[in-house]
Amino acid sequence: MQRRMESGLALVAILGLTAMWSFAEESKSIPPNKLPKKVQEGVKTEYPKAKITDAMEVVNDKKETIYTFDLEEGEGAKKAKWGASFSASGKLIETMEQVNLAEIPKPVLGALEKKYPLIKSPLADKITEYEGKATKVSYSLRIALRVKISPAGKIVGEEELVLSDDDEADSK
Repeated sequence: MQRRMESGLALVAILGLTAMWSFAEESKSIPPNKLPKKVQEGVKTEYPKAKITDAMEVVNDKKETIYTFDLEEGEGAKKAKWGASFSASGKLIETMEQVNLAEIPKPVLGALEKKYPLIKSPLADKITEYEGKATKVSYSLRIALRVKISPAGKIVGEEELVLSDDDEADSK
């Protein structure tokens, strides 16, 4: 029985990696100087002082080409980092910036606490989507939870894992 469970877990891990790799085939790194002119102009218009630290060309599930960027501006303690996505026509689609828990609305934290009461230190991102003149804000809370389950299906232990800025989980 134990060997069968280990094989099943290995299969799940392999399938997860395969899914990740197939997604990765839909995106590719692109040097900033090789971006389409409209996209370069869009980034410069929205963020004239920002430096592109990473650029990806992504084909989404609608077969649209989207360009995603890691951007930074400033120096030292005043350095700001964020992500942004632009359409092939150079239109800003979405921004994502890491925020402190104190910056998150109480109802968002309340929903997290209700669903995951053990989680006390998630990493948080503020996501702003742009559609015409309208904007839609949401929050992405990155959490990690280790759950121990008996062969009978009973949860016998849970612990929060602390995520680093690189999304690596370490035991708390």
